[in-house]
Amino acid sequence: MLKTRTVVLCGDNLVMSTLAATLRQKPRFQLRQMDVSGLDIPDGPDAVAADAIVFDLATAPSDFVVHCMRKHPGILLIGVDLSDNRMMVFSGRQSRLLTVDDLTRVLEAESP
Repeated sequence: MLKTRTVVLCGDNLVMSTLAATLRQKPRFQLRQMDVSGLDIPDGPDAVAADAIVFDLATAPSDFVVHCMRKHPGILLIGVDLSDNRMMVFSGRQSRLLTVDDLTRVLEAESP
């Protein structure tokens, strides 16, 4: 049996409303919509209990991703841009940086 995933949709614009309408048809996802305006970043209990935070790339503040990754490093962040039909997936996966060799290994593993 598949695990139910809690997804927080940030904002109430057309992009988020469209995604919410589609995802609601899939019983595997439990949705929460969070009203974020201006520079508000999801810090509340809804965000902490989420498996993923989905936001509109076109309207998110410039520091949104960095702030969310610092506050919620274990949560998957997904930025969507329906005008370009793309999404960007950000991971808060962390690794110890002890030496330059450690950094080199990470760079080589992540290169296309």
